[in-house]
Amino acid sequence: MRRMERPDVLAVALTALAVAAGFLLGGRIAGAVFLAIGIAFLGWWFFWEERDKQIRPELVGTIVDACIGFLAESNKEGKTAELFLKLGVSNRTESETTLKHAAIIMDAEGFNYSGDSTPIPSSVFLTERRGIPYQPKELLRVVSHANSLRKGSGIEGWPKFDLKGFTAPAHDFLGDITVVLTDDYDGTHRIREKQCRIRL
Repeated sequence: MRRMERPDVLAVALTALAVAAGFLLGGRIAGAVFLAIGIAFLGWWFFWEERDKQIRPELVGTIVDACIGFLAESNKEGKTAELFLKLGVSNRTESETTLKHAAIIMDAEGFNYSGDSTPIPSSVFLTERRGIPYQPKELLRVVSHANSLRKGSGIEGWPKFDLKGFTAPAHDFLGDITVVLTDDYDGTHRIREKQCRIRL
């Protein structure tokens, strides 16, 4: 059974008030008329609510990898850390979509940060855990109209976030991360991971 959300509860409450008012002010006949109208209205409401949910994308994902780098132009005393996240994203619905925005909320090492992703320069290379360098593919560029998020297929890519003022420790560390993705329909989708391991 589908859980009722706040607009659903409001629609039911207003309908119940209208039916009650019909009985109190107009008697049984008026109350019966209001009851029939209320049932028809609620049937219409829930039908379109369910239909609207089915045509909107529902994106899910995981954080596959997380690592820290530093902007080349930063000086030693005031480095700006760059957080690279490798995300795996898939779509649960039939509605294809792309991504137009990525943001992050992070709590790690006593540092709280929220902000938008920034472009990854073509000169940037990362190193895998096995020590093999490779060029990260930016998530917002990987997901395009030619390579959209479809039901049954997943896409991997990297958003980058500039953590101004963050002093990274000299070793791998843990952090709570929430990534907020915005699709073409302005729908938002959250990918959360508690105690995500972030490597240097």
